Amino acid sequence: MDNQEIKGGYDANGQIGQNDNVQAENSWERILEDQLCRKCHARSIDRSENSNSILCHTCREEQIRYPLPRKVVLIALALVAALTVAMVQTFQVLKDYRQVYQEARIQADEGDIFSALLTLDEFLEDYPDSVPVAERMVDLAMEHGYYDAAAYAVDTYFHGKSISDELYAKLTRYMDRLKPYYNTQERLELLVNEMNDNLLKITGGEEGTDLEADEEAAIRWVREFKEKLLQLTGEAEYDEALLYYYIAQFAEDQKEAREYLKKSVEIDPLLTYPQVQLGTNYRRSGDLEQARECYEQALSIDSYNPGALRVVGILEMLEGNMEQGLANIQMAYDRAPDEEYVKETLMIALTENGRFEEAQQRKDEFEAAGETFDQEFEDYLSGMISLHDYYIDEE
Repeated sequence: MDNQEIKGGYDANGQIGQNDNVQAENSWERILEDQLCRKCHARSIDRSENSNSILCHTCREEQIRYPLPRKVVLIALALVAALTVAMVQTFQVLKDYRQVYQEARIQADEGDIFSALLTLDEFLEDYPDSVPVAERMVDLAMEHGYYDAAAYAVDTYFHGKSISDELYAKLTRYMDRLKPYYNTQERLELLVNEMNDNLLKITGGEEGTDLEADEEAAIRWVREFKEKLLQLTGEAEYDEALLYYYIAQFAEDQKEAREYLKKSVEIDPLLTYPQVQLGTNYRRSGDLEQARECYEQALSIDSYNPGALRVVGILEMLEGNMEQGLANIQMAYDRAPDEEYVKETLMIALTENGRFEEAQQRKDEFEAAGETFDQEFEDYLSGMISLHDYYIDEE
């Protein structure tokens, strides 16, 4: 056996040679390896759909379902879920935006500017970054003389935000218009404080001096204050319409006040309270026709202006339309329960419609809340003053 050559083929005993044995085993392993899935290395390659496939049926299906590694897939799924939530929220905002915009548009078209502004502001409280809605609120307020609402919207919903050059230019124009308006209010407050300080000096520093009790001091105070306001007219930094409205409050009689109110209305027809005040001036003088004209002008700017609704209600009662008067006054109270004199007017309207118990109940509620009423109103409720005498002065 020492010189036996081991080579391929069979040996003398009919057994396969050792080299051939190893070679055959290696060849068989390579064949098996070539047939195994390149991913799992456990199942045979499935070439039923693709002759060049290197995956088994199971791995190929998984690859189709998850072409990315599973960790990446999980991250992607999480991102998709977050985006889906964001899209749903965005769609809800857009839905709310369309509804609010439509509601405010309808209210504005019907002349209900007061409600339209409230609708837009309520939406902005939930979505303060909605620039188009804030822009609409400012536009609507400026177009109808609600200057305080416009300034509030600019300060609340645009402060610190990035906006387009066009919108910035428009807001700048608005603020330039509003600057004299607020300069006038600030100047008025300073003048009042200054006048009060002067009054204390005149009276020897006594606080609580009753101007109503000292008629001469009251007249001097009013005349001096009015002159100071008149000196501000014609200055560009102040709002003349607002100045003349304030000056009218210190006029010595209805005729003088009427002239100042006419100037205020002429300068800025969008300011409704000078219109309402002018109508009340005519009503006090007994000119109900002119009064109605002024009130209707105010309502043409805002059909549901609480102040205008209240005084129209008074006019209706003076003309004998008690139920219609109550309806207008009730609407004014419902919209703005803190409107000046609206509580008294509501109780008067209830009384004129024979609803005495309800009027008294309202009075009790208001007084329980801290409200006080002047003697003239008390005289009306006690029957000492008629409706006509309460609302109309004889010149």
